[in-house]
Amino acid sequence: MASCTRVTRYRSRTWWAPALGATLVGVACGGGAPAPAADAGSPPAAASTATSPAPAETLGAGTLDPAALPGSLLFISERDGNLEVYRWRAGAAEERLTNDPRDDFPGESAQDGSGWTRVVTEEGPVPESHVEQIVWMPREGTPVNVGPPGRRARGASWAPDRSFVVFESDAEQAFSDVWRWEPGGATKRLTTTEHGAFEPAVSPDGSSIVFVSTRDGNPEIYVMAADGSAPRRLTDWRRDDIAPAWAPDGRSIAFLRREQGGERLFVLTLPPDGAPASERRLVPTAEGEKLKHADAAWSPDGTRLAYTVHRPKQPPHVAVTDVADGRTRTASPPGLRATMPAWSPDGRYLAFSATEGDPAALDLYAVRLDDGAWARLTSDPGPDWLPRWTAP
Repeated sequence: MASCTRVTRYRSRTWWAPALGATLVGVACGGGAPAPAADAGSPPAAASTATSPAPAETLGAGTLDPAALPGSLLFISERDGNLEVYRWRAGAAEERLTNDPRDDFPGESAQDGSGWTRVVTEEGPVPESHVEQIVWMPREGTPVNVGPPGRRARGASWAPDRSFVVFESDAEQAFSDVWRWEPGGATKRLTTTEHGAFEPAVSPDGSSIVFVSTRDGNPEIYVMAADGSAPRRLTDWRRDDIAPAWAPDGRSIAFLRREQGGERLFVLTLPPDGAPASERRLVPTAEGEKLKHADAAWSPDGTRLAYTVHRPKQPPHVAVTDVADGRTRTASPPGLRATMPAWSPDGRYLAFSATEGDPAALDLYAVRLDDGAWARLTSDPGPDWLPRWTAP
């Protein structure tokens, strides 16, 4: 079984990376053969229960009681032969939230707890027959398709008040552009560039959209107004700047920069007067050092970034860096191959996907950051990965 990987194509370039943020492309972690299409707009079958949460495991002198964890976790599980979305909650059995012969991926959840977004993908006999559909999954009511399906329909990012969502799509014969969809059904294409626009994210105040575009020859970070007007280039680098993520206060943007030796985590600061953005490397690295950062996630208070660190011939681990002073520490326990961190709503815990050996034998874990106590949350033979922390 292959390890969980992601292929993202920006024009003729290809990057392989762990699944990152809400952007979703060709994630593979095993699973069976493609299945016939089902109706993406139909409600999932009633949730079925699976394994109860595994007991806490020790690290040094401390253990983490899973019952103390707030909220709930959405995640992908392959225990049913294909990729389905499950929910983990403290003290409850795991629930299957989707029941679709196609593959399902959890995306962004609404801040008010009213629902979450999923992407449904179907593989065909040739790459051209691959189809993706974004679906809004309300806590109550019927699922709703978001925008048109396509070979590329992903990266949904909601405005804070859920008045609109932006996403990446190849509809209307585009290579890839940023689109906006409103719950009433209005759909608008915000970018039109043959070189592509990718990975959109709405700012915390809903006024701006950050995205990646290759319109100037290689992937750079751009920002535009929420209606698609006034696009502005923020980075200028000879290689690739990708995976932008807003800080909770909307004043900074984390992103990955491709340098010699791998992708590194940077932070852009946006002056309030519209002056040019300033950028800085989050973690000092030696020139040419073989190192790759991925999966960057802001803490709820915006003071820290959690991310995955990949080094040659070493297992990946999750690290946390204080944005103000650059202090960095490893957050995942030693001995685990840990990736894909997700913050708890209170900022005290990180969930992540990890394994003790086989890269494909993934389960969910959680760590309390103030003392390093941790617990394994799932223990199914099928891979469990890509956690998304949500309201209860």
